[in-house]
Amino acid sequence: MAASKTQDLHILFFPLMAPGHMIPMVNMAKLCSRRGVRTTILTTPANANFIQPTINNLPIEVAIIPFPSAAAGLPAGCENLAAVPSPDLHPNFIQAVAMLSQPFDQVLRELHPNVTITDAFIPSTIDITSKLGIPQLVFHVTGFFPLCLSDILASYNPHETLPAETESFVVPGIPHRIELLKTQVLDFRKAGKEILDLFLKIRETETRSYGVVVNSFYELEPDYVEHYRKMGRRAWHIGPLSLCNEDINMDSSDHSMNEGECLDWLEEKQPGSVLYVCFGSWCTFSAEQLREMALGFEASKHPFIWVLPKVAKTDEEMEWMPEGYVERIQGKGLIMRRWAPQVQILNHRAVGGFLTHCGWNSTLEGVSAGVPMITWPYQGEQFSNERLIVDVLKIGIAVGIKVFVMKLEDMPLIRATEIERAVTRLMSGSEEAEAMRKRAKELGQMAKRAVKEDGSSYSDFTRLINEMSREEEPPFSSAILALSLNSLALLLISSASSPAFINRATAFSMFFLATHQLADVLGPHRELVARPKLWWFSLHGVQRAWSCLTWGEHGLVPSLHRRIEPPLPLRLVSTHRLELPPNLRPLALIPLFPIAGSPTQSSTAMSYTSAVRNAFFYTSCPPVTKALPLVIVAEKNDLTTSIGFPSLLHWSLDPPSPPPSQAPASSNHIPHRHHLPPTIATLANTGIAQLV
Repeated sequence: MAASKTQDLHILFFPLMAPGHMIPMVNMAKLCSRRGVRTTILTTPANANFIQPTINNLPIEVAIIPFPSAAAGLPAGCENLAAVPSPDLHPNFIQAVAMLSQPFDQVLRELHPNVTITDAFIPSTIDITSKLGIPQLVFHVTGFFPLCLSDILASYNPHETLPAETESFVVPGIPHRIELLKTQVLDFRKAGKEILDLFLKIRETETRSYGVVVNSFYELEPDYVEHYRKMGRRAWHIGPLSLCNEDINMDSSDHSMNEGECLDWLEEKQPGSVLYVCFGSWCTFSAEQLREMALGFEASKHPFIWVLPKVAKTDEEMEWMPEGYVERIQGKGLIMRRWAPQVQILNHRAVGGFLTHCGWNSTLEGVSAGVPMITWPYQGEQFSNERLIVDVLKIGIAVGIKVFVMKLEDMPLIRATEIERAVTRLMSGSEEAEAMRKRAKELGQMAKRAVKEDGSSYSDFTRLINEMSREEEPPFSSAILALSLNSLALLLISSASSPAFINRATAFSMFFLATHQLADVLGPHRELVARPKLWWFSLHGVQRAWSCLTWGEHGLVPSLHRRIEPPLPLRLVSTHRLELPPNLRPLALIPLFPIAGSPTQSSTAMSYTSAVRNAFFYTSCPPVTKALPLVIVAEKNDLTTSIGFPSLLHWSLDPPSPPPSQAPASSNHIPHRHHLPPTIATLANTGIAQLV
């Protein structure tokens, strides 16, 4: 990569003000800076005090905007989620973050970055970056596996048909058999309107953004990297970021001992003998649960380091501890308060197990250190992460949490005997435990290779920087992607992928129609057409959009309309003749193919010709915007010539697979030109020439 190209690139990072979000994003900013990219981190005054010491040796700028604590009803100086005194104030914190939109807009106008990388939990940024024509990447503080599960559960709700809360179900449409209890499903409706609205906006922002950056590595979850990309999302894996940089200490004032004393204590222990216990930065337990933990760890007779979480009531702090406990665990247990050098502890030779809440950062740090785990999920995507650890990677044991909760009082009590059983099972040296330990060490080695030069994450990060630098164009800038999905075939015509092309092709957006499964929404007509699923790709300048579908009286349009999230600017119009709305022009024709057999065999079926002519997609465009060239796959030429669209006849809808050596690199993009028929590549190149 040419240095001049990289130095011309300016990326602005905007992390959520929470330890688990700031640490990986700051580490990513440091990686960019070391690659010669001009880097700015946007944050608030109190958080800048924690960030600045970790970047002193790098030319990273810090832009500071005020945090509206008082306006949102938060205590003065409360600028970080870890500083919020009560979970009841979390909605206030969300409100305060949403109020940062105006200063974010002002910073973009002053600094003029080429690209922004913003935390998924600050979804209000997408409207501003879209308005200003700045490509936005979304950074997820979770992995591909939980992202895939979240999308499937939100889209199809397989758990909602279960009559009892205690019943289990198998998650459909993913590479592994994953079974969840209905009570373990992430349900933000339980959290109140503010948090539910936030997660709806996060989903919208993810699909409207230029792409997604994930703190993971290909070898950890290859099936789910590919699955996520096949869902139509452009994504890069660049982790584990914890292997590249050190932690940011967000709670330095509350150490029970310094880092050196902790590591000295570990030096006295046998290799693989110590259990490390940590529940993240803001998990809260009742005094009764902490007492059960203490007794369980003691009964296991294994050495342990326990980073104490918050206690629900401050007047109960330390009163929960069993009498004489500190004396009994002398030399066997080490208790730390609120913070510990987690990466250093996990990588110490004495540590042989990790009891974790399954937050993604902790999960990835445990994997990177090659340490097997005991899983104790609490909320969020942690139950999905537990299934990855236990069922997919097979490097962990579940302690037995069966209920997703939003409030402390709803958390079920785990008894000391259950805790002792899980610790003994992992740390005993049994055949099962040794198999998990061996697999964990293999994954740890893969993680370390991933971030080295030519490793999977190093290479994907290079591709991301090159693309942002406009040096490396994606294989198909004006792209044609063909999908073969059982009985329903789809041809997708997309815009260019690079920021340069997106900026030139303003006011272009598209709907992506695809199938996932035959669905119950079609009722008795499911044998005719597979249900489409809609993904929204809004690039720039879009005010409104229509998709005109004619399916008679079969109810497809109302069914689809119910499935579309309210934030999407979509209106489905059922019409029996083609009528262009004022000031709109057709940009793509999406042919929908009924399943094998003649559709005329049923009087309820729509003719193929009518389906093709009416499945149009429109978007509002400035008068100066040129219409893109179109390519249609059709079985009969007369179906499209009367409308005036070019047609490519009898072309297979199965794009060839790339060579195995290119699989991780090319799977993020549309297939290379030489993998597709020459006619298509020629038309695609023509589109570039006309638009650029």
